[in-house]
Amino acid sequence: MKQLALAFAIVFLANLSQAQSVYAPLNKDYSHLVDRYEILNGTISNDLHTSFKPYFRDNVYKLAAKTPLDSLVELNRVDSFNIRYLKDDNWEWADSAHLEGNSKKPVFRRFYKKKNALYNFRNDDFDVQVNPVFYVLGGKENGGLSTNFINTRGAEVRGSINRRVGFYSVITTTQALFPNYVRERINTPGLRAVPGEGYFKTYQANGVDYFTARGYVTFKLTKNINFQFGHDRNFIGNGYRSLILSDFSSPYLFAKIQTKIWKIHYTNLYAQMFNNTNVFKDTTYSKKFMTLHHLSINIGRHLNVGLFESIVYTRANNQFDLNYLNPIIFYRYAETYQGSGDKATLGLDFKLNFARRVSIYGQLVLNEFRINEVRNGNGWWGNKQAYQLGFKYIDFAGLKNVDLQFEVNAVRPYTYTSVNGQNNYSHYNQPLAHPMGANFVEVVGVLRVQPQKRIFITGTGILTRVGQSDSTTNFGNNIFTPYDKVPSTRSYGNYITQGVATNIAYAELNISYMLRHNLFIDLTQLFREQFTDKSNPIYRRSTSFSSFSIRYNFGQKQQAF
Repeated sequence: MKQLALAFAIVFLANLSQAQSVYAPLNKDYSHLVDRYEILNGTISNDLHTSFKPYFRDNVYKLAAKTPLDSLVELNRVDSFNIRYLKDDNWEWADSAHLEGNSKKPVFRRFYKKKNALYNFRNDDFDVQVNPVFYVLGGKENGGLSTNFINTRGAEVRGSINRRVGFYSVITTTQALFPNYVRERINTPGLRAVPGEGYFKTYQANGVDYFTARGYVTFKLTKNINFQFGHDRNFIGNGYRSLILSDFSSPYLFAKIQTKIWKIHYTNLYAQMFNNTNVFKDTTYSKKFMTLHHLSINIGRHLNVGLFESIVYTRANNQFDLNYLNPIIFYRYAETYQGSGDKATLGLDFKLNFARRVSIYGQLVLNEFRINEVRNGNGWWGNKQAYQLGFKYIDFAGLKNVDLQFEVNAVRPYTYTSVNGQNNYSHYNQPLAHPMGANFVEVVGVLRVQPQKRIFITGTGILTRVGQSDSTTNFGNNIFTPYDKVPSTRSYGNYITQGVATNIAYAELNISYMLRHNLFIDLTQLFREQFTDKSNPIYRRSTSFSSFSIRYNFGQKQQAF
């Protein structure tokens, strides 16, 4: 009966919908291009609202089409290439789509007529684009003889029906042997998950084998309201990390309603997720649910402010709670109305663009707090907050196509945890926000250089200090440990990085060359150092990883934790 009602609702909504776009890829390189040209344009976009990703493809095309806004922005050959790339990748949203994105030399007159698609077809009722997807990587760790690898193959399809229903699907299968520090995380008791993926099996001695299927349908219910239903990820924020909702975890089932009016962008997200799972056991996993509201407002031409609230909860019958279906109610009220047993989180984010060069952004997350305890500064364990502050500097120091990003993240102990371990802020054994969980401080620096049209150089440096628990005391790093396990002796005196202090230094240099549209070859050198201050014996792990990869219609796979 429920399936029948859902099918009826989809058909009904589709009949009401208007011209509808699907989403651009959710990866840092693509998002950087969009963010770069919004900053250079000098005005915050009322269409994109970059704090909620991924972006609609039609809005990406609009941004590319109006760059530059005036003569104050002078595009060089590299910028012109990037703008052309964005237009070619989203050609179907041009006013004259038959003139955009065309290949100079189609293969057999049928394939690659458009630069971004192996095969495309379009008439008045239907359009579709089909592409292969692959990512093949080989690498050496610490100069050893063994080879690390990733072997991903698949296909993606996107298009629309009657310009009213948009659809997207990507299916891949992967076998991989990751560096040791990634394998350690995968095999950590209580986690047992491949970062960013779901169910997996062992492959050979130390590898993993997993299957990925993401997809969704979209409708434009009215001129101002979009609806999406599918299985994918979302990201909230303008930073390298997100402390609200990141794309680190496995994809999940969700429905999303986005309302855009004037300078206001309001998002409702209803998601079904899974609690801690045993990935080697064939059974039905325990479900939990998340509902989230995010209100984004552009103030003037340069400032954007966002407010959000979310609820994570479980029910004995694995059913969605209708109390949280209301798209405009204050969730904290609905949660306390039912007995305050669910996990409520709220906070804000902001972005300030100025001088056509700089963007300052940040986030504040309030997982739980008492204002009197915050004022006292005594480190009450229940004050659970997270903070982010960062900036992006486009054409740093006057150097064309040299972009700098710097970011600081700090999360207090016990943030994102729950009283029973079931309502914590996680999905499929992975944090929904930051990969490190809680009780850490982190500094991130990213330098992007594009010296030539098809050459992309990215240097990433991350310094992290995290306080881990020992065998006797829960110091608040592991979000999967219930906070009823906090010793009464630790009610006060809780500060960031308390416990077993662990230091992680991560550095990565990547050089990519675009052979053709969305086909890249990569050379990557990674260094990672991890050691503890207080341990007997002192734990130390050094990683040096060199790799070569070729990828097509696939974003770079960073394991930056």
